[in-house]
Amino acid sequence: MKKYMIMGAIIAVLILLTACGSNKETDAAVKINQDTLQIKDFEVSTDLVDSNTVAYGNVYVRKSDDDIIITLVASIVIGENDWGGVSFYIPQGWNISNALSSYPDGSSDKSDNNAVILSTTDTTSEWKSYVEIGHELNQTPTGGGTGTVFIELTSDENTSISDGFSLLVSVGSELKDGAPIVGTASTSIQLDIDPVTEGK
Repeated sequence: MKKYMIMGAIIAVLILLTACGSNKETDAAVKINQDTLQIKDFEVSTDLVDSNTVAYGNVYVRKSDDDIIITLVASIVIGENDWGGVSFYIPQGWNISNALSSYPDGSSDKSDNNAVILSTTDTTSEWKSYVEIGHELNQTPTGGGTGTVFIELTSDENTSISDGFSLLVSVGSELKDGAPIVGTASTSIQLDIDPVTEGK
């Protein structure tokens, strides 16, 4: 009886070791940046000493099955006197499938009130959608703060990805001759996907 108990314990240990080994193999098979076709970094700033607004981060172009997915991750700092905030412009042919914002960090109950997605039905416009963070239409500063923004894009069925396209990130605001100006500084993120690479 004791002999069978020992053999049973040995078998149990072997099963556990095999399970651990298979888990390690599964973990080792996960790759960072899997199916990533392109990564672009960006940074834009109003360059103001007393109330600077800045956005910086990365854009990831990934292939998932037959689809291309664009993921934008940005860290933002909005100056305390800035009412324009940070805006992300999405071109025609692309849909926002997911969007998250933590601005202002530490105030999760206010995050919904400081972020908005706007869209246009004008197909002649270069931009289809806008994600605005910390933009006050009444030109009242939000008090500033920091945050992280996550935006995921998927393409329309009729979008020709090989043609290349760009995203626009703008920051800041000012009153010029009494007229409100939003986006006093901006940067364009050009994305060119090789059709040969895309098909792989």
